[in-house]
Amino acid sequence: MLKQVRLNTLVHPVNVTNFRMEGILLRDGAHWSTMPTNCTDVVIEKTKHLNDISPVSSENDAIDIVCCQNVRISGVLAFSEDDAISAKSYTASAFAGSEKWMHSVKSQDNKNILVENSTVWSVCGGLKIGWGAGMNTTDVTFRDCTVYRAMTGIDVSFRHGDALVSDILFENITVEGFTPRIVTGKTYNTQFFMIRALSESGGAVKNITLRNISVLGMWSTSNQVRGVSAKSCVDNVVFENITLRGKQVKDLSGLVKPGDFAANVKLNKN
Repeated sequence: MLKQVRLNTLVHPVNVTNFRMEGILLRDGAHWSTMPTNCTDVVIEKTKHLNDISPVSSENDAIDIVCCQNVRISGVLAFSEDDAISAKSYTASAFAGSEKWMHSVKSQDNKNILVENSTVWSVCGGLKIGWGAGMNTTDVTFRDCTVYRAMTGIDVSFRHGDALVSDILFENITVEGFTPRIVTGKTYNTQFFMIRALSESGGAVKNITLRNISVLGMWSTSNQVRGVSAKSCVDNVVFENITLRGKQVKDLSGLVKPGDFAANVKLNKN
């Protein structure tokens, strides 16, 4: 994925301070179509991102926040085959040889990001952290959002890099339903959430909270909380007030069976 040349990226500010985008419509973007990179003080407000949701449109994320700080995304409508709204980070060397715009960039941590009052429709991840964790990603909040359809409603997963993903909050989220993803004839099952540290080189996922989440549809396979090693692990995942089709979840087993290298996974009961 990282070696692909980005085609048809519609909005791509790099090394910008005080970037603001408001009230516009963007259509048929591809390969991370709106991608602030290494920016500080970013506002994306009341925009519409309408990308193709057919299986031939992989990598057409609607909004990707890459190595940015102090970001507010509000009142957005985002449709895409791939991830709808995602925060991710990479080191500049990860793009060497294919992304000339990154050669002069000194990557910074992803930090202090708020996504609120937005609606997404994706055939991959609805609200997501990942895949990349080349730099730390911390203090990210998704609040008062609706996932209309997605393969995975809420996704915190990284495979690239060995940095820290920490202090992530999903609050007041409605997941209305699920759509399986089909890529080159393979069908991927649907899940309410995935919280995973998958990098063989290390890096941890810590302090993840899902609070006041209402799921109206039913997913097709088990949710996941897991790591792959003692270094690339998941720690301190908290579920609070989770409602599945109108009924409050009373036991953690109703949500997930934590996997390997996952510790302190708990459901706080009212």
